[in-house]
Amino acid sequence: MPKFKITMTFPDNEGEPFEKEIFITEKEFVKRFLPLYHESNFNIHRVQEVPSVFDKQVISARLDSGREVELLKFSFHLTYGDLIEGDPDQNYHEYILEKLQTNFSKGHIPTHIRMPSEDRITGELPVFYGVAEWANYNKNHEERRSSKLRVVWFMDTLGDGLTFREMLEQSLRGLDWEHLAEKEDPLSL
Repeated sequence: MPKFKITMTFPDNEGEPFEKEIFITEKEFVKRFLPLYHESNFNIHRVQEVPSVFDKQVISARLDSGREVELLKFSFHLTYGDLIEGDPDQNYHEYILEKLQTNFSKGHIPTHIRMPSEDRITGELPVFYGVAEWANYNKNHEERRSSKLRVVWFMDTLGDGLTFREMLEQSLRGLDWEHLAEKEDPLSL
């Protein structure tokens, strides 16, 4: 969310200007706050958008549909990290997949698990899995609402040249965001 710095002086005051910082979308600022300052006869000298700490930590990606999403959270796991001894079999693989579904069904974000093929479940699961939470924010698009989705996906290897961004983009390939993501009504916040 943008942060604006407003330099202004009090009404009927020739004194020293002061600055006010406010976090709000640009559209809301123009519609709601700027007119209030003008009606109150504040002398506005300058309005400028300033970078916030949130701008520096944004990792975004573009879906096949063209929709832009931002990463909220990421974790990386060994599929057999909880296995103490022995060789995993189909029952253990099904246990792992059920555990993932159970753990993530409790959250506030809908989860899509990209299941391995049936051959992998009966044979050997991929060595790694990632969990990424993505959000698509309503950025001045009246017809769209913000939405969120958690994606769990499996990976066989982490090749030497694989970058963090490429790994994250694997979670989004071919994803039907419109069908899977949970939409939020901004008026309910």
